[in-house]
Amino acid sequence: MRPAPQSFIGETLTQLGVDNVVPAELGPFPRLSPSFCCATQPDVIMLGNRSMQAATSYPGWHNLQAVKAGRVCVFTDEESYAIVRPARAWPRRRR
Repeated sequence: MRPAPQSFIGETLTQLGVDNVVPAELGPFPRLSPSFCCATQPDVIMLGNRSMQAATSYPGWHNLQAVKAGRVCVFTDEESYAIVRPARAWPRRRR
């Protein structure tokens, strides 16, 4: 999950006062290269478990300040689904 500012998640981050390193011109859910993450040096990294498994093999991953400081939040598949598609993840009210 790599939300841009105009996505639901990006808007939520903005409301929380978080600076998003993903520029709006990349679209709502751009694919970011490992070099982008290394170049932007985010303070906190939030990603799904599947992305995390691949990320640890990226050159430079272990040199990121967020990784060194333990500021990496990894979401399970279920949590990722609920974050990306919140309306579908909430239980429907029975009538």
